[in-house]
Amino acid sequence: MSRFAQMVSERPLGLLVASHVEHHCFEGQVHAYGPYARELALWCRTFGTVTIVGPRRDGPPPADAAPIDGDVRVIHLDPGGGPGWAPKLRQAARAPGQLVRLARLARRADALHVRCPGSVGLLGILVGRVAPRRVAKYAGQWTGFPGEPALWRVQRSLLRSRWWGAPVTAYQRRADDPAWVEQFFSAAATDEQLGVAASVAAARAPRPEVRALFVGRLTNAKHPEAAVRAVATARRAGLAITLEVIGDGPLRAALEAEVDGLELGDAIALRGPLPFDEVLAAYAGADVLLLPSESEGWPKAVTEAMAFGLVCIATDTGLIPEILGDGRGWTVPAGDVDALVDRLRSVAADPAGRSAMGVLASTWAVGRSLEALEGALVALLERSWPGWTPPGTAPRRVAVLHLVDTLAVGGAERVATELVAHLPRDRFAPHLCTTRADGPLEALVPPDVGRLRLERRHRLELGALRALRRYVRTHRIEVLHAHSTSLLVALAAFPLRGPVLVWHDHFGGAGRRASPLLRLLARRITRVVAASERNARWAVEELGLPADRVQVLANTSWLSISGGAAPDLPGTDGERIVCVANLRHQKGHDVLLDAMAEVHRTHPSLVLLLLGAASEPSVAERVGSRLAAADLDGCVHLLGSRLDVGDVLAASDIGVLASRSEATPLAVVEYGMAGLPVVATDVGGVGDLLDHGRAGILVPPGDAGALAHELLALVEDPARRARLGAALHAHLAPRWSPEAVLAALVATYDEVLSS
Repeated sequence: MSRFAQMVSERPLGLLVASHVEHHCFEGQVHAYGPYARELALWCRTFGTVTIVGPRRDGPPPADAAPIDGDVRVIHLDPGGGPGWAPKLRQAARAPGQLVRLARLARRADALHVRCPGSVGLLGILVGRVAPRRVAKYAGQWTGFPGEPALWRVQRSLLRSRWWGAPVTAYQRRADDPAWVEQFFSAAATDEQLGVAASVAAARAPRPEVRALFVGRLTNAKHPEAAVRAVATARRAGLAITLEVIGDGPLRAALEAEVDGLELGDAIALRGPLPFDEVLAAYAGADVLLLPSESEGWPKAVTEAMAFGLVCIATDTGLIPEILGDGRGWTVPAGDVDALVDRLRSVAADPAGRSAMGVLASTWAVGRSLEALEGALVALLERSWPGWTPPGTAPRRVAVLHLVDTLAVGGAERVATELVAHLPRDRFAPHLCTTRADGPLEALVPPDVGRLRLERRHRLELGALRALRRYVRTHRIEVLHAHSTSLLVALAAFPLRGPVLVWHDHFGGAGRRASPLLRLLARRITRVVAASERNARWAVEELGLPADRVQVLANTSWLSISGGAAPDLPGTDGERIVCVANLRHQKGHDVLLDAMAEVHRTHPSLVLLLLGAASEPSVAERVGSRLAAADLDGCVHLLGSRLDVGDVLAASDIGVLASRSEATPLAVVEYGMAGLPVVATDVGGVGDLLDHGRAGILVPPGDAGALAHELLALVEDPARRARLGAALHAHLAPRWSPEAVLAALVATYDEVLSS
């Protein structure tokens, strides 16, 4: 019996992986390039057994390799190829036999996982239709780049075609990609390792010398020589900077010769390939990462360095501009030494800016762990392979799609984001659809949440409705949970039949009549989840829904407080008033500013912090004009939309809300969860939240004098502030706590699914 036949017949194959990566079998273990090995371990845990078809070498692995932890074996398949026509012709001659062998294996496997780009991955694509299930990963730059091999373009075309028609994870997604192509992230570090990284980032302090780092393969495509030359140029210009180069590859000898020729002593060190724990230690000791590559998919070195709070200066290709966007790092043209030098000078000249960028980078990166990747992969397979569950796990989870118009910072948007983030993953597979646009809250969406972006520009856009119906069908969505006005999109897409439809009414239509068409379409709503009793009554009276199909679900707050250094805020401790409200007429900022002008005359050191987006430009313009007035000089500060609301509240002393109308404002709940005393207008459900004055202070809407009086009274009575803050927290916890709200929502899902 041939070695191949024996390997095939020995035992179940489990997951079959077609991979071009070189595998080293040594002392009973399979070793491979470190990040790849750690990712393959996830597939081993998911499937139990993994059989890899690809290059196999017997003997000690290189220093940057790691063992693949799990039940794994390798069946050798020579990828062939190489420069010149002769190797390519030999590979073409071997290809038919390799396809036959791979097809025989694919038929017997539980599933086929194809890793591209690479010649073995191409063979896997060609035989993919014979496998019971299939999934592909494209680890290169999905959008392509100048000079890439032609076979890479062929592989992308095949993966986008109906020939493949199965899940593809890519680091980017094109607008014309089919539904089965999903944007995915990559990871190489565990939650524990990223937790250590976050601690290092939080403890960073600027130092006079800049320590730069390059981590990656020493190849022409990675341009390590550009990093070396940039550091050498910067040192000659008087910059105090050193460089460590970690990695191995064909350019190592040439790079060593170039470093020797520069005669910079120990300023540039080539450390070769290192085990992963030593790479992590190098991140902890560095300040800047340089990665001027020609192309990148998802560069793990960048996200690892970001987690440690390093300033990353990387190529402006592929996904990197998105990863380093919003002030998380810098991009430069591939291999551009002058651009690298300019960025290094900027970093050295601005230690405070370097620290701020490092904090933003670390906050973004710490959620991209191996554990998060494993959860996201399992969720993807459960959505894509009907009836499949990982071996030994519970039955398939219920797929729930939350719809919200945008991810701007607002109450309804934050509730939608937090619910998909906190739904129990053992019971539910969460998805999130934005009907119009994303926004800052996108950063809070966990990577295992399925995402659909309709990007509609008009109220009813047929293309968007078709995309929503296709997504619901593809991912077998069982519950469609529409927030506020996104209900109209849900009803337009599924007017007669479709998934269970839950409408989360955050604002209600109180004071307005429902149109006859809405009353008719409302019959499709399985359950109304109202944010207040007033909203619930409106649903019964105006929409004509039976009372047993309407319930009240309290708003809650999942505010996180980092526990680190307090944010850099205006004012001093004990003298900060905070208002969390988008700039809209409804929120009564004009009344609040009138009240603060009066407060300021008595207590000029008090400050008001306004957190919120400029939802209505006319209101924002009026607020800006008013802030320029002498009576508010230095008293009121616009902080805009922020994701660290919890930290801002923790550093504040009084919460205020001057709204003209409300349902159940999330801001008051957030104040209560943070233990702040509250002064708010007695509108909508605010009275319920403040226990009708027993857990907070209520004032009439539009009365700036009453608002100023109560704020001044609180400022002058610290004991009363503490008492009211504790009373509000105690009042909200039983019904408005995250645990209580989530339990009620899960019970609602169970009820509507069983009816």
